[in-house]
Amino acid sequence: MSFTTVESRWSDVWLASAARGTTICGDFLAATALALALQGAGAGGLAVSGLLLAATLPLVVLAPLAGRLADRMDSRTLLVTVGLGQAAICALLAMVEQPVLVVGLVTLLACGLAVTQPCLAALLPAMVRPADLPRASAISQTAVSLGALGGPALAGLLVGQFGTR
Repeated sequence: MSFTTVESRWSDVWLASAARGTTICGDFLAATALALALQGAGAGGLAVSGLLLAATLPLVVLAPLAGRLADRMDSRTLLVTVGLGQAAICALLAMVEQPVLVVGLVTLLACGLAVTQPCLAALLPAMVRPADLPRASAISQTAVSLGALGGPALAGLLVGQFGTR
C-alpha cells in the first residue's frame, strides 16, 4: 500500500516517532553508561570527553551524506540493516574495556544514528497530508526529546542497579 493516500496515517506516525525516540534513548543511554564506566575504571577526562565527542561528531559530519543516502535508498532496508549493525556494535561494547576501542565503537554507533535519523525524518511527509505535517513533526520531535531526556536517566538507574554490562 502506498503512503501517498489523502488520509493521514497517524498509526504510522506514532510508530516512526516511537522508533526515533527509542533510537535516541538507546544512544544516549549507551553514551552515558559508557561515560560512567570509563570514569569508574579510572579513565581521565580526556577519555570521557573523547567518548562524548565520538557520540556526537558523526551526526554533524555525516549529515550531508546520510541525507542523500536516505533519499536514494529504500528506508526500510537502511533502517533494518543499520539497526542490526548497531545491535552488533552494542554487543561488542559490552565486551571491550579498552577506552580506545570503546570510543571507536561509539563512533560507529553514532554513524548508524547519523543514517537512521534522516531516514525516519524523511518518512513523515509521506505519511501525512501537508496540512498535518506540523502536528506529525511535533509528535516526532517530542519523541526525540523524551528519548534524549530518558536515556541518561535510564542509564544512571541501570548502571546503579546492575552495573555497566
